[in-house]
Amino acid sequence: MLLSLFIMPKIKIAFICGFILLTCLLYAQDEDSRPVKEIIAEALANPDTVTVLDLSDKLVDALPEDFAKLKNLKTLFLNRDNLTEIPPVIFKLKNLEALSITGWPYYDDDTNHHTLVRISPQIASLTKLHELNLESNSIHDLPQEFAKLRLLKLLYFNENSLNDSDMKVICKLDSLTSLDISANDLTRLPISFSNLKYLKYLLINNRWAEGCPVGSTMGFPKVICSLANLEILTMQGQAIDSLPVAIGNLKKLKVLDLYANSFLSMPESIGNLKELTDFNIDLLCLGSMSKLCDLHFYFPESICNLQKLKKFSFNSRSIAPKEYERIQKCLPKGLIPNKE
Repeated sequence: MLLSLFIMPKIKIAFICGFILLTCLLYAQDEDSRPVKEIIAEALANPDTVTVLDLSDKLVDALPEDFAKLKNLKTLFLNRDNLTEIPPVIFKLKNLEALSITGWPYYDDDTNHHTLVRISPQIASLTKLHELNLESNSIHDLPQEFAKLRLLKLLYFNENSLNDSDMKVICKLDSLTSLDISANDLTRLPISFSNLKYLKYLLINNRWAEGCPVGSTMGFPKVICSLANLEILTMQGQAIDSLPVAIGNLKKLKVLDLYANSFLSMPESIGNLKELTDFNIDLLCLGSMSKLCDLHFYFPESICNLQKLKKFSFNSRSIAPKEYERIQKCLPKGLIPNKE
């Protein structure tokens, strides 16, 4: 499922479906139980009329060469099939705008399930591609040609094996508005990440196992603070021990999810985020983070500027009674419940 946030239970942000067109299209279709050969044969019988095709959950491991006859195909789903590479014939579909090839989730232990490992340089031929969903694969070492997808707006790379070098390629996709790079092998973001100036939605959650973050962490890269158009930012379990003062530059933020991080204070500049409606700074009181749950957390005076907040999560943090009473009085009425 697109855009799942790795909190236990997972958070679901309903309005995000507005920009995740791939998911909305998929759920709008009726499930087709016919064999994949029959579905493809029907499509090829009238190739000029086919614009959307769903071959998900059919254990597809290859596509026939005459698949290229679907010259008007705009949206193609090959989710949870059995592909080890993007079928080369797909690169001949010059009008393709949305492609979704999701693999199997991390908890799937069926050894017969295969996932994508690398992306061919031929992907550069899909010059009209706007949306690409490659969730839950094993992709790493992106080719430089990937950066030629200059019209790409939505890129969903959750649960792969991207490394820091791969991010330098992604940073050349300066039309992106939505990017999910959660659960990869990232330890930092390059300075060139600031090229993604149109980003509105950014997810960089950690890997999770048995309710705890377990993957590589990056703290809070300051370069994120240059993305002035961000509206949603989630960085769960990234070992953030302090928030940069420049976070106040993200004045369009509506959702800020910093669950399971270790910072014990916030800069005064947090008060600049006056559009925030959903703010999560809750702790995970397990393992090495347990001790943080006993340390007092203090809010800056400017926290009272966040008058649009509808949800503020910090229950696992230790808040002194007077501090709790202060924010309860200054934030929107009913937002902070009475302390038991």
